[in-house]
Amino acid sequence: IRQASPLMACLEIPQGSDQVRHVQLVLTPVCGAHGKLDGWAAVLRDETERIEADREHRQDLALLDTALRTMDEGLVMHRADGTIDLVNPAAERILGLSAEQIRGRVSSDPRWKCLHEDGRPFAGPEHPAMVTLRTGVPQNGVLMGVRQPSGEQRWISISSRTVNVFGPHEPARVVVTFRDVTEERQ
Repeated sequence: IRQASPLMACLEIPQGSDQVRHVQLVLTPVCGAHGKLDGWAAVLRDETERIEADREHRQDLALLDTALRTMDEGLVMHRADGTIDLVNPAAERILGLSAEQIRGRVSSDPRWKCLHEDGRPFAGPEHPAMVTLRTGVPQNGVLMGVRQPSGEQRWISISSRTVNVFGPHEPARVVVTFRDVTEERQ
């Protein structure tokens, strides 16, 4: 006995002059005792709300992406283990590194060559992101010297906060924002 496969279609049904209902239609063959096709069973499901929610979500993501790409402040996000997995273009510019060079690093990485205001090396565990990861306490306006690969010394003001991106039962991440204050210091 050969069974026919269900057929599926997505329909757009006009509702007035400016609205459309999105309907999913599934047709399933109904066969009799001898395997002959007796008819079709149809199921209609209104997908309008889901499709509209998906469209709004995509628009929100596009706006967020635009904001991250155009802001003057550097932004990086650290996973619960301290590794950086999100970098905006301002962070690349301020640190003098590409996103690929930044992603996967931790703040305690000695390649950062970070300094306190008095010239002492800035130990990795003292980095605002690491403090916030360890304690959950936000850090605000922490001044840090960062040497770019070009050799240029930049001064940045750093703030860090925990965020629960994936819900309260997942490990927290830390979002770090920083701005270049080199000219202000001069």
